[in-house]
Amino acid sequence: MKMVEDAIKKLKEALIVNPRNYEAIWSLGITYGRFGILIPELDMAKGYFAEAAQYFQQAVDGDPSNDCYARSLRLIATFPKVHEEIYKYAECFFGRPLRGHGSSTYSNAKVSEKKRASDLKCDIVGWVILAVGIFVWLGTSKSHERPPPPR
Repeated sequence: MKMVEDAIKKLKEALIVNPRNYEAIWSLGITYGRFGILIPELDMAKGYFAEAAQYFQQAVDGDPSNDCYARSLRLIATFPKVHEEIYKYAECFFGRPLRGHGSSTYSNAKVSEKKRASDLKCDIVGWVILAVGIFVWLGTSKSHERPPPPR
């Protein structure tokens, strides 16, 4: 996060030197958009997406012939939905919420129940893989037995 904040600071300094540097304005939009993706709470991230959209709009207004600026402006509108999907799938993958959902007993119990169910699935899959591995190993070792020595 520190690197992103440093990038924002440097890009804003570049705009002080040349306020019509549309590439720097566009880069600020990119930086704010990516920073928003890193924020787990969607409400906070939306603020960064809105700021990115403002910078993209400035870049489009300054250089309407640049298709990249226009595409970025269209894409940033989809970022809240993309953000939601990223964190939804990450929660499924890791088996726990990656963002703050409160610390009530109910939500903790629900998370614990999901974690136990996920752990059980992992245990079952692990044992099945082990059994299949042993079965395949035994099958291949029997098929490769050495013939008895000639008499």
